[in-house]
Order: sequence, then C-alpha cells, then structure tokens
Amino acid sequence: MRFLDETDRKIIRLLQEDSRESFKAIAKKLKMSDATIHNRVKNLLKEGIIRKFTLSLDAAKAGYPVLFSISLEVEPQKLKEAAEKLAVLDEVYSVWIATGTNNLQARARAEDLQKLQRMSNEVITSLPGVRKVEISLATGVLKDEKEVHI
Repeated sequence: MRFLDETDRKIIRLLQEDSRESFKAIAKKLKMSDATIHNRVKNLLKEGIIRKFTLSLDAAKAGYPVLFSISLEVEPQKLKEAAEKLAVLDEVYSVWIATGTNNLQARARAEDLQKLQRMSNEVITSLPGVRKVEISLATGVLKDEKEVHI
C-alpha cells in the first residue's frame, strides 16, 4: 500500500467536492498538465484508492427519511453468511463485522416506520445465526457522509 502525496490528496479533495469536475479544470487549479491529472487519477483508480465516481444523495428528500442502525449478535459460524445477506438489501448502505457481543453492525434507511418494522420482522430476524437484534432509530442527524475527506 502506498501513501498519497500532496498532489494526489489535492486531486482527491477536488473530486470529492465535485466528481463532475473535468481533468482540465483540475489541472488548471493545480497548475499542472491535463495529462498529469489524467495519469494520476488513472493510477488512483487502478490501485483502488478511488473506487468510483458517484453522487451524493439527500436520502430524506429522495423518499427515505428514516435512518437507523442495526446491531446484531450472530453466531460466529454464521457471521459471514448473515453479513453477506444483510449487505445485499437495498435499504442497507453500510455493513461491518465488529468485535464485542453485537458482532454485526449496519446502517440503513427506510421510506417509513412500517417498512422499517417489516424489514426488522421479516428480514433481519430471519438472517442466519441471529441471536439478538437491536435497532436504533436516529432522531437527529449531525453528519451522514459515507466517505472520509482527505
């Protein structure tokens, strides 16, 4: 794994602000050639540092105002299988295996409380090896970003 130099960091910051920014515009801002920016971004993509170019969606305005976290205690031998099944759900945007009693964590959104309840009762509780389910409903959001800013 290589470390990012300051030029890579500047390019990434500009793309995080607006992934539609052209390489030509970035080159102009950084006082570099278009080719240099193109090659650096190509390498960042090849190395998996930049995974994809995407947009930032306001989930509440798009019809998914209910934000919640899912904490599960899952039998260790079923943990990977449960995590994979949870990760394919459209409403779930983040899944990770964790230390501690609640060894499977996720963040998700729902259109309304009825859909959250249905998801909990029909899907989450039926995941393989689930011993305990805790769902916490967000009552206020200060920050909800999926990426770290460099």
